[in-house]
Amino acid sequence: MADGMNDVRALRVAEIVQDFRDLQSMISQIDAHPTADEYDEEGFVVLRGCLAEGHAILTTPFSPSGTPDGDPEQEKSNLQYIIHDASTRRFIAHRIYLQATAAMRWINTRESILQGEQPTSAHSRALEDNDETMRAELASITDDRVFGNLHDNDIASGRWVDEDPDLSDLSV
Repeated sequence: MADGMNDVRALRVAEIVQDFRDLQSMISQIDAHPTADEYDEEGFVVLRGCLAEGHAILTTPFSPSGTPDGDPEQEKSNLQYIIHDASTRRFIAHRIYLQATAAMRWINTRESILQGEQPTSAHSRALEDNDETMRAELASITDDRVFGNLHDNDIASGRWVDEDPDLSDLSV
């Protein structure tokens, strides 16, 4: 039986998709140019991985669950499916963004430590501390944290989240 909530569901789809687009836009603007010597340094490797994941999520095709035929129940089912798919994509994009920003902080701190010089033993301790800081930050980017951050932002924005999938229901 139709519940009259399809317009609300459609609005929720638009909100989630806009969040995803915003995240993808921010990820696509991340730019770093390591030298040949820096290419395999940990932060640059993490950043390349993030950018590749960001590209992969964009190229993953969406497969709708069915074609709407004017039936409100079929429309409800389709919208719920889209909410699930879009929520999963938004979650993955947010996790990628958090990881990429951690890598960018590592890059910026590394540049600040080196100040245009080649790394020497005088830089070793500061560079090791920078590596450890990034590793700790990456370890703190858990699925629970990412999910909670998105959910808290949705609630704070007054968004309808009644049919958003739980973390355990996301396809991550």
